[in-house]
Amino acid sequence: MRTAATSTRTAVARLVTRRWIDPALAGRVHGLSIFYPSRPTSAGIEQYFIHYAFAKELGWSELVRRVHQL
Repeated sequence: MRTAATSTRTAVARLVTRRWIDPALAGRVHGLSIFYPSRPTSAGIEQYFIHYAFAKELGWSELVRRVHQL
């Protein structure tokens, strides 16, 4: 059973791999945490877990809107 944290991690990772959120933004957001999992996805692309600090840059409503488009 997937937890809410896992679901959020997966959804945000999709945003990054689809280039809806630019990973390079990390250097401009204070307090951002990016974790690189040891295993890549089945597509061979490493997924990124983006800390909620991304929402400071993007805005929570925009982040939620994009997640729900997945």
